[in-house]
Amino acid sequence: MSAWDHTLNRPFGYFEEAEGQFYKQVAERHPNGCIVEVGVCLGKSLSYILPVCRKLGIQVYAVDLWIPWAELKGENTLEAFMANLDRMGSKSWTEDGPVEAVTVIRKDSVEAANQFPDGSVDVIHLDTDHTRDRTIREIDAWWPKVKVGGEMLFHDYRQDLWHVGEVVDEKLGKPDEVHVCLAAVRKKA
Repeated sequence: MSAWDHTLNRPFGYFEEAEGQFYKQVAERHPNGCIVEVGVCLGKSLSYILPVCRKLGIQVYAVDLWIPWAELKGENTLEAFMANLDRMGSKSWTEDGPVEAVTVIRKDSVEAANQFPDGSVDVIHLDTDHTRDRTIREIDAWWPKVKVGGEMLFHDYRQDLWHVGEVVDEKLGKPDEVHVCLAAVRKKA
């Protein structure tokens, strides 16, 4: 398997077209804002928002450990992600040279949350290991970082798939929107 899906002209990954279009709509609601994607893997979900983010001046942070992924058959996941970013045209060019559109943070997701002040992020997209304990810890770490009026997205929000849906419902209530398996909870206060 390759890290790039040539038929879709996007990185390989488990993120449906309808989810990608919804993610793009969410990004468009936050011009000049800040988006943190936690659990990036090869960058498929990022591929939907990068053009919008560059156009609207949105800062993008990609947080992951980039651990080896069996489907890549030994290919380094961080290297594959960085190559995919290049394919997606993640660099902007200024008179001073290239500027990355995505800041890459290779850290544990909960630890990485400490790099962001409370109330400083417009959109946080969580898509990590989906265990109950991990989802609780990530919500506890990242929810305070969301601005009032901002949104937290949860990939694989389904009651029958891992524990994401049940934890989101318990901690934050029912999502404001769900598109396929991507749920959005808006921070009201």
